[in-house]
Amino acid sequence: MLKLDISKAFDLVSWSFLLEVLQHLGFGRKWCDLICLLLSTSTTQILVNRQPGPITHARGHRQADPLSPMLFILVMDVQNSLMVKASSVNLLIPIAGGQSTHRISFYADDVILFLRPTWDDLLLVRDLLEGLKTNMLKNSATPIQCTDEDTALVSEVFSCAVHNFPCTYLGLPLSISKPCKADFLSVIDKVAAKLPSWKASLLSKADRLVVVKSVLTAVTIYLLIAWDLPKWVIKAIDKKRFSVEGTGAG
Repeated sequence: MLKLDISKAFDLVSWSFLLEVLQHLGFGRKWCDLICLLLSTSTTQILVNRQPGPITHARGHRQADPLSPMLFILVMDVQNSLMVKASSVNLLIPIAGGQSTHRISFYADDVILFLRPTWDDLLLVRDLLEGLKTNMLKNSATPIQCTDEDTALVSEVFSCAVHNFPCTYLGLPLSISKPCKADFLSVIDKVAAKLPSWKASLLSKADRLVVVKSVLTAVTIYLLIAWDLPKWVIKAIDKKRFSVEGTGAG
C-alpha cells in the first residue's frame, strides 16, 4: 500500500491541461470560456528594484474558490483513468485474491494505491504518476504480506519511508489485525475530546444539540467506515453524546 501526499496540489494544475480535460468530458464552449475567464483574471506582482512587475500565470487554481476543488477532482480523475486502463490491459499484475479491482483512491491531495511489489509494476506506476509533485517527507509505503526484499524495492523506487500497520488514512485507523480494547478506548477518548465538559457547559442546549449531531455523531459514523464497533463501544459513545446534549457535562 503506497500513500502519497501531493505537494501544492491546486497550485500546479496546468490551465491548458484542465481545458483539455473539460473539452474531453463534453463541457460546452461557453462553459470552457467562463473557466478561462475565471483563471485569466488572477494577477500577481512582485517588486524588482522597487518597481512592481506582473507575473503571467499558466497554472494553479484560486484558493478558497468553491469551484476549485471540483475542477481539481476532474483533473485527478485522469490519473485514475490511467491506472484503470493499465489494469484492464494487464500492464499491472492483478491484486491478490482478485476480488477488488480498485487500485487507487484520491481525496484532495492524498493518494493511496494498492499494487504488487514487482519491478515492472513499480516502474509503470511511477511513470503514470510522473506529473504529480509529491511531498517526499510525507510519502510512505505500508507492506501487506511482503518480504523484506519487496519492501526495500518499493522504498528504492519511490524514495519513501516504510511504515508498518497499524496506520491511519484520512483519520481512519487501518490495521490487518482485529482491534484490541485499547484501540476502542482511544476511539471513545477521541469522540469525547471533540467537546470537553468545560466547553459544553458554556453552550446553550440548542448549541449542544447542533454539536452532537454535526460533530460527535459524524465522527462516530466516519469511524464505522473502517471499524465494526462493538456494542459496548457504541453505548460508551452514546453516553458521552447524551451527557453533552442533556447537561453539558461529560
